[in-house]
Amino acid sequence: MHRHSTGGFLFRRGGQQGTAQSGQCVQHRETAAKLSEGHETHPTQVGGVPVHVQMAIIHQESKFIGDNRTPVKYVLGVLPMGGRQSSAYGYAQALDATWKEYQRAEGGRGGAKRDDIRDATDFMAGT
Repeated sequence: MHRHSTGGFLFRRGGQQGTAQSGQCVQHRETAAKLSEGHETHPTQVGGVPVHVQMAIIHQESKFIGDNRTPVKYVLGVLPMGGRQSSAYGYAQALDATWKEYQRAEGGRGGAKRDDIRDATDFMAGT
């Protein structure tokens, strides 16, 4: 039996032989399904926005760092000047006032957190 350069691992799934790459596709579908739990849309969409679009935005905004903040301002490039450039925080880099408005609009989602990926994707999708 030959092994190809698809990760070097072979496995059996549903009585058929597959490759590790097939497993990655299954994992992607499972991740998309988890993100869309509780939504009536297709598993590849959350609030009508494709998951891959939301993931691209989150990557651009926070590089998937849940507690990411904007940089601190510096004087002469070395001395911290006090506050940050803005109050943006979390996966979606939502501002404090915008996040509070989202929590009120969502009917008491006061427990929603900007550093929770599911809450951030709901915020971005407007659901």
